[in-house]
Amino acid sequence: VLAWYMQRVFPMGRRMNRVVGPVLRKVTNLPVARDEVFGAGQRFFDRLDGVKEILADPDLTSIRLVVNPEKVVIAEARRTWTYLSLYGYPVDAVLVNRLLPDDITDPWFDRWRESQVAHLAEIEDAFRPIPVLRSRLADGEVVGLDRLRSFADGLWADHDPTAVLHRGHPLTLVRDGDDWIMRVELPFAHREELDLARRGDDLLLKAGPYRRRVALPDSLRRRQVTAASLDDDVLCVTFSSSASPGPAPGTPSHDGWVPRPTGLLMDADDPRATETVGHLQAAATEMIAAARAFLDLLEDVVEDDETVAAAASVFGTFARAAMKTTHSATEYGSQQNAEGAPGDPGDGVHHIRIS
Repeated sequence: VLAWYMQRVFPMGRRMNRVVGPVLRKVTNLPVARDEVFGAGQRFFDRLDGVKEILADPDLTSIRLVVNPEKVVIAEARRTWTYLSLYGYPVDAVLVNRLLPDDITDPWFDRWRESQVAHLAEIEDAFRPIPVLRSRLADGEVVGLDRLRSFADGLWADHDPTAVLHRGHPLTLVRDGDDWIMRVELPFAHREELDLARRGDDLLLKAGPYRRRVALPDSLRRRQVTAASLDDDVLCVTFSSSASPGPAPGTPSHDGWVPRPTGLLMDADDPRATETVGHLQAAATEMIAAARAFLDLLEDVVEDDETVAAAASVFGTFARAAMKTTHSATEYGSQQNAEGAPGDPGDGVHHIRIS
């Protein structure tokens, strides 16, 4: 979400501030952010984006999941691996913690041991081919360097803890004849919890409550998606060999596209949809009214015609975006209950069926 804002909205707001800010400082006492503030925001985002690149680089970063041999913990670890893979973060090992030592022979622990043996087999089978390391239940708190060294010796054994233990490929592009296939590893994902869509040059992927926006490379931007399937925990999205801007507005879908009547990635039956649309309509209307009022003020207090023209150009861009938002929101509100009624997919979200 932040990346989308910084790429699509922030530059326009910064340009508008450069034009409008000096005028506002002259005619009002309102505090107006200077361009240095926007520059600081841009630098902060660049640093955050740099951190993401580091975390997603398998040569620099690896993630290890720590799991207790318990049913609920294993389920949470499976979901965590799915969501990490969604964002391209590399998992290279699973550490199973608190295993009962072999020298515990009291019959009171027999059922616990049997449960741990079954869960350990489940972990090794489910997370294959990622290596599974084992750590036994300590006989006291692991506090201090000596205890930590002893714990590490038992955990790592013949492994180098600084090495990358497994190299997966969370997201790859492969050529298949004249087509391109985007492969996204989504371990433990279920088809019913996935939502795949495309909006312009972006592929939108949702797994459970988490969403990822994948910016398509130039070679795929004008290709149609002809198929999408989930097999063996890998989502495969096929892009056709012939470049095309996409289906014409109002054309029935025959290639996996499901036109949606709005640019909002939101379920039609979501009770928040109507409220969100109302807020968008109100915001768009207020934006247009504010633009008109401010331009009227500029014409009265500013003698520089070039400044007024520049402000009008910036506000015109905002007004067009606001009108477009209002139109899309109204269209969504009127069609959200009409099954199979496609809206104009030109700038909206196109859902893609996953087989």
